[in-house]
Amino acid sequence: MDTGLRKVINSLVSAVKNIDNKNSVLGKLGIRKNEIVDANGNLKSLTDITGVLNKYTQDMNRAEKNAVLNALDYFCYLFFGKIL
Repeated sequence: MDTGLRKVINSLVSAVKNIDNKNSVLGKLGIRKNEIVDANGNLKSLTDITGVLNKYTQDMNRAEKNAVLNALDYFCYLFFGKIL
């Protein structure tokens, strides 16, 4: 697996683990854990995760979206930044 993609996945795993933390980027957006992970606790597909991120950031301007992705991790910013 590509190192950059591995870092994106690790960042998402970390963000999901901390989703109930008051400083959670995902939590602040209103994203719930079950929107990102399946019933077994595994990350959903990157397509599904992209859809969730898009849903919660669709009314944001480019700078706001970039800030959210960068707060998750620089690699998430690079990976999702062009998609969202």
